Amino acid sequence: MLSRFYLSSRCSRTPRIPNITRGNASSSNNKNEPILEMLRNHRYHEEQNPQTNGYKVRAFDNAIKAVSQLDYTIRLPGEARAVSGIGPGISKRIDEFLAGHKSSHELRQATLRRAKTELEAISGIGATKARKLIEAGCLGISDLQKPQYISMLTTTQKIGVKYHHHLRQAVTREETEMITQFIRDNISSKYDVIITGSYRRGAETSTDIELVIMHPNHVFVPVPETPPNGPPESRIRKIINKTSFVNREIRSTSPLFSDLVPVLQDRGLVADNISSGIRRWQGIVRVPEKNENGKWCSRAVRLSGIEELTGKFRRLDLNLVPLKSKGAGLIAFTGDLQLNKDLRLRAAKMGFLLNEFGLWKWIANNRSKNPAESSEDILPSDGYWQLFRTSTEQEIFEHLGMDYIEPTRRNFSFVQNSSKTTPKSSTSQ
Repeated sequence: MLSRFYLSSRCSRTPRIPNITRGNASSSNNKNEPILEMLRNHRYHEEQNPQTNGYKVRAFDNAIKAVSQLDYTIRLPGEARAVSGIGPGISKRIDEFLAGHKSSHELRQATLRRAKTELEAISGIGATKARKLIEAGCLGISDLQKPQYISMLTTTQKIGVKYHHHLRQAVTREETEMITQFIRDNISSKYDVIITGSYRRGAETSTDIELVIMHPNHVFVPVPETPPNGPPESRIRKIINKTSFVNREIRSTSPLFSDLVPVLQDRGLVADNISSGIRRWQGIVRVPEKNENGKWCSRAVRLSGIEELTGKFRRLDLNLVPLKSKGAGLIAFTGDLQLNKDLRLRAAKMGFLLNEFGLWKWIANNRSKNPAESSEDILPSDGYWQLFRTSTEQEIFEHLGMDYIEPTRRNFSFVQNSSKTTPKSSTSQ
């Protein structure tokens, strides 16, 4: 179990609590399997309590280990009191359980349901992986520390297990601001760092931290590959996430990977990498602390905290956006998802394409059509995409014939009230 003790505001070091495992997970033919199932369920509910009592969790671990090693069946109330490793509180629970006469099958089904819920709550683990783990004998996050189960996970899923207790916690606005300010203080002033996501929509908490990053040297705007064809909805599905091929030179000179992420890793902010691409990085960062003088704690303290898993860890997404794409990028990464989908469908129905890089219009090549030539003979690629001059969010809403929507009102229900449907005249480049 991950430590729940964090560095104080004065950057003092707190001893780590050793990892606590469940003890011997008995097979289904154990003489006291119904009691073990009950204890595991009680332990799980205690661990899920926001005010988890570490002593109770440890007491359950000791009792589970003690009961699993017995060579006889506990049948009557009071018998558990004589077992070494079982305290009065858990002995009472066992007595109440024996008096309740719950069947082994009922307990087994409850355990499997609990295991499924617990495993699917881990970042990166879905229903399919949870089912495979359970079939292999894994009954929860404690079991995932065992080699036979951890070997079944991908790198991303292992990171989800490692930081599970941290990622379950909501990210506060204060933590978002703290991490963002640390990034600004430790990178070149040429970078423009903007908080997006649910924070920009005004939410008090969020599941992660979403930042848009811009740099004067990053000007490459990918042109959509696919020409317009088919109904607007199909174009959205086919085009929305596609970009042109990016050569190795652009990859090597991307500020995100040639400068930004390495610096943040060296400064003791980045703890683990989840995924990375040309324009996006996702990973786990440790929330930096300040001392009593309002200064950042030392780099040594941050690096030690990452190594020892002390402190608060949160998920961070960095999105590198070209300067020309600032308006579209802010709309895309502010959200919400339903609003973004609605805006893109509106653009498609008006003959445009809206993605995170800008608002585009398909320009067909001018050529005379042979009267004998059918429409199927005209190649769908016979033209090119043209980018509108839309460096701000306001300009994009204007091109879509809509009033500007403040970030705090960026939701699907609000945009449905927009009465304008006809785009205004626009100048493209």
